Amino acid sequence: MLRTRSAALSVLAMVVVLAACSSSPQTGGLTVTLNGLPTGLNGSVTVAMGRYSHTVTSTTTLSGLAPGTSSITPQAVTLRGEVAP
Repeated sequence: MLRTRSAALSVLAMVVVLAACSSSPQTGGLTVTLNGLPTGLNGSVTVAMGRYSHTVTSTTTLSGLAPGTSSITPQAVTLRGEVAP
């Protein structure tokens, strides 16, 4: 019998804007933290900003991003054929 395992996917996004007094374009970073999933199960969170899109599977920091609005969308993941919410 397959035991159902549920986990909460917690996405914490922190945008860091770097201010500089130079003529170069300003960039920033976005830290996406995934936690609460069973050991061995990767998350799936899509980060999109304009034409940029990246799928995050574990805690990571995306750097060199242009300032602007981002969309952060968690996707359902499965463990042995069952959805881990």
